[in-house]
Amino acid sequence: MAEPRNAARLPGARESIGAHGLQPLTTPEFRAFRGLIYDKSGITLSDSKTQLVASRLARRLRAHGLDSYGSYFDLVMRNDPDGTELRELLNAITTNKTDFFRERHHFDFVTRTFLPRFLDRARRTGERNLRVWSAGCSSGEEPYTIAMTLLSALPQGGQFPIQITATDLDTQVLDRAQSGVYSDDVVAPVPIEMQRRFFRRGTGANAGKVRVNDSLRELITFRQLNFVEQPWPVQGPFDLIFCRNVMIYFNAATQHTIVEQFAQRLRPDGYLFIGHSETLNGLSELYEPLRGTIYRRRAPNEARDGSPAPAAPALPPPAGGPTPARPGLAGPAVPQARIPRMRATQVAALTGQRVVSVIIGGVSASREPAQLRTLLGSCVCACLYDPGSRIGGINHFMLPDGMEDTFTPTRYGVNAMEMLINELLKLGADRRRLQAKAFGAAHVLSGAGLSPDVPRKNAKFVKEFLQTEGIPLVSSRLGGSAPVEVMFATDTGKALVRALGDSFAQDLMLEESRFDLEIRKKLSRTPDGSVELF
Repeated sequence: MAEPRNAARLPGARESIGAHGLQPLTTPEFRAFRGLIYDKSGITLSDSKTQLVASRLARRLRAHGLDSYGSYFDLVMRNDPDGTELRELLNAITTNKTDFFRERHHFDFVTRTFLPRFLDRARRTGERNLRVWSAGCSSGEEPYTIAMTLLSALPQGGQFPIQITATDLDTQVLDRAQSGVYSDDVVAPVPIEMQRRFFRRGTGANAGKVRVNDSLRELITFRQLNFVEQPWPVQGPFDLIFCRNVMIYFNAATQHTIVEQFAQRLRPDGYLFIGHSETLNGLSELYEPLRGTIYRRRAPNEARDGSPAPAAPALPPPAGGPTPARPGLAGPAVPQARIPRMRATQVAALTGQRVVSVIIGGVSASREPAQLRTLLGSCVCACLYDPGSRIGGINHFMLPDGMEDTFTPTRYGVNAMEMLINELLKLGADRRRLQAKAFGAAHVLSGAGLSPDVPRKNAKFVKEFLQTEGIPLVSSRLGGSAPVEVMFATDTGKALVRALGDSFAQDLMLEESRFDLEIRKKLSRTPDGSVELF
């Protein structure tokens, strides 16, 4: 195993906040891990991911009884002959956020546009096999959604053999995907008629869970695949390839290689589906862009001579219809200075918009006009807004960093920021247009065992994260001694902020203390998932 260019034991300032019992992750150590992760998986990590790497790897350090990241790096590099720990490291780093029927318009396209063409081809040629690849399948929601969509739309009787290949780098999520067991809340996006047809509900000890029926499971083959390891153990031709919210983790050169490899495995006129935060612009001329992050594989002669592609098929509108232009607050005009002083029900009545209260550890984003409200003491909320799509959202985090993701991970800044960005991208926001506002970090804490320096660290973290990610901080109110109330309009990006009195400060301090104590109680009941507070 070749050692990456950056050594782990170079001297350097310790910049990450470490948990009690673990030495902080130093800048040279982070760079060493970053080099190793890139070499072995192609995943590119920016400097802003230092805290995330420390958090994700802390569990592996504890599993081996180590107290320094340098010692763990040495273990992976010099005492891991079969690569088992390297796989655990990559499993820990990868993000596995997915949902059933995520980006529903992709599945509408499959039903309304692709399948009629597939059936016409089958009638003309007699070719009835349908092959799909879910690349980056995570815990299985995507390939099972594909299977449900196809079985529900195709004629009954098994006359069209379906083969779905589902791959992921993370072997642990593949195991979960293959089991096909999910909680009730996870399958909530699945239409009721599909839940009845394709899932079995658990009883007794399995109450609150469902399991995918064999009719779906037998269509899917799960296997591990690392995009940087050649040759890929997956061969085409495929009619459809789904690779959504995966390429954002790779640099441009790796992205180019991936989409070229996909093209080699797609049928002419096959389709590639990518995530809302991704684009093939500048990566390959082998695809014709359609609307909604769907690309058609051009015929070879189209790619070579630049001849015009056939007219793109009309795509169905996204579920719920197109998002109309939004002129601002609906309903009677309301003086903006009055809004923060009103109850949520009053705001909803006067503006015609729903009001969503976001508590500690919460994240909320909306494509439709909404008022997102939160109260902040030492905590911080980041308000992110895309003026092009007029989509916005906020988070509310309590601490800059934590060493585990087991309980309410969004109480920590790194997870809260990434979760909010992901939620906005899912709704159709463009990362390149995002603007930020930040509020909170008041000095109101005096208990809960938390450092009085938490507000300063929170404010410093959010500024540095946004700067590193290239998201401009257009306004902020960070610090001071008074708690604040924030009301953020998702359709305009306007944030209305007012200071609260001493009684609110006391209430917020108690709320943050209770929240922290409740987390500590949960963690004390689950020793393997413990979180150490700095």
